[in-house]
Amino acid sequence: MKLSKNTVRAVVGLMVAALAGLVYLQFNLLSNTIELKEQTFRRNVFAALNDATDRLEEIEARNRVFLINTNSTNLPQHILPGSKKFSALASSFTKSRSGVSTWMENNRVRYSLERPQHVFIRAFNVLGRLDTTLVNEPKSIGEHDIALPKDKFGSGITFVQIRTDSAMQTLRWEPGTVSLSVTVEEKEESRNKIAQRVFRSFLPPPDSLALHARIAPKVLDSLIAHAMEKNGVSLPFEFMVINSKGGSVEFARPEPVHQEDFEGGFSASLFPHGLVPDPNRLWIRFPTYNRYLMKELLPPLGASLVLVAAIVFCFWFTIRVIIRQKEFAGRLTDFINNMTHEFKTPISTIALASEAIAQQGSARSISKTSKYNSVIADENKRMKHQVDKILQMATLEEGKGEFNRSQLDAHEVIERAVENFALQIAARGGSMTIELNAAQNWMLADPVHFENVIHNVLENAVKYSPSAPIITVRTNNDNGGLCIEVSDRGIGIATEHADKVFDKYYRVSTGNLHDVKGFGLGLSYVKLVVQAHGGNVSLVSTPGQGTTVSMNFPLV
Repeated sequence: MKLSKNTVRAVVGLMVAALAGLVYLQFNLLSNTIELKEQTFRRNVFAALNDATDRLEEIEARNRVFLINTNSTNLPQHILPGSKKFSALASSFTKSRSGVSTWMENNRVRYSLERPQHVFIRAFNVLGRLDTTLVNEPKSIGEHDIALPKDKFGSGITFVQIRTDSAMQTLRWEPGTVSLSVTVEEKEESRNKIAQRVFRSFLPPPDSLALHARIAPKVLDSLIAHAMEKNGVSLPFEFMVINSKGGSVEFARPEPVHQEDFEGGFSASLFPHGLVPDPNRLWIRFPTYNRYLMKELLPPLGASLVLVAAIVFCFWFTIRVIIRQKEFAGRLTDFINNMTHEFKTPISTIALASEAIAQQGSARSISKTSKYNSVIADENKRMKHQVDKILQMATLEEGKGEFNRSQLDAHEVIERAVENFALQIAARGGSMTIELNAAQNWMLADPVHFENVIHNVLENAVKYSPSAPIITVRTNNDNGGLCIEVSDRGIGIATEHADKVFDKYYRVSTGNLHDVKGFGLGLSYVKLVVQAHGGNVSLVSTPGQGTTVSMNFPLV
């Protein structure tokens, strides 16, 4: 397939479109991931807030029923409809008409059954964070007991809930004090209504109590932390309770607090299930949320960036290879044209000489035959030199070239090469100057290849000097090595071509003219040989003013 400009443009266009589509898809995937994580986080936070406020209401109701102030000895008794009594007595014993009696004794829960029933007993602390099932099995008639785990309930206030087939009782117990109990009869048809009437008659209206009397900031802090942990939210948080009617902050953590900091945060009513609407709202925010979100997104974002970078690199590399291959194909075509042009003259000369020798009946002398044979030999030698140069380049490029290194005097080789070009330069009215300034000029190199390098550089200086060549060859020691510079005052090389002249087959375009002979292999050969000897080559040129080629070799 011909690699035309339109083909290259089409391939580049398709690859750009594919890359843009891939980046767009990655962007959408990351956006969806961010949105999903934000939705999950918000859902978990709101679930935690609901858990915390529900637990807060439960604690408040429990504290009101059991009157947490244990210094009180004359506690009121409230008659519970449908039951013998609703007890909140300063007593360690309670008995219901359902035939179930419960009491606390020396850190043990004791209960008596007048008939076989299924018994469920659980113990929990004030915040409900320690919740342990003690009994969950059928029990026979008689007295039973079970000990509270001392490691969990050895100190502080403990609630013990006992449920049977016919009743539910709750004991409040604290080591060193008497226990308080609440009994609710388990009549299926009226249980919920009875409980509602009891709490309505027993609890004071929420708006009649100060907020600080209903909520302890430390308890609220602990409730929120526990709810957040339970719902998988582990970020540090700040909260405030604000009166939505007056706009004042009741309390907050930490203090002082700025209300504007909570804009865009999460909020919930403190007592959402209260009989009277509560004006106070709980606000919460997470100062490190953005950092948390970036940390969560860093792995997929990093992977996406690496993959996109890899694809961009492959895209760039592919386009670069396509363009270089297209350029190389053009150079190869020029090389074939130049090679045809270079071989055309000697082939024609050889053909004419052979035809002259082979003509029958012509009177020819031995001298003419010898002359024709000499022309044929010269032209054949010229073609062989060109073919050897091409084969030599191929061998060096494949890394199979052998270098027979030995110690040589660089100045001696340079002087010999300059002498070979002296007559040619003088014939064109030019001049060559030699400045051998290097104090150390012995190096380890292949004599044949080193001489070819000097010859190729001098040949280029002569070829690309259209008028009388003015060439300077100088040496000096630089950075512990030998630097050889060849300067001319020829046509020079434009900046855009300066880095390419060392590429194989590359020649500065002059249209279809072949006024300067060559295959575009000279400087490419120079670069390969210099690098093979551990050196480097560079070129500085100004169009219309000349060119300087610098070669640096390591010394012995």
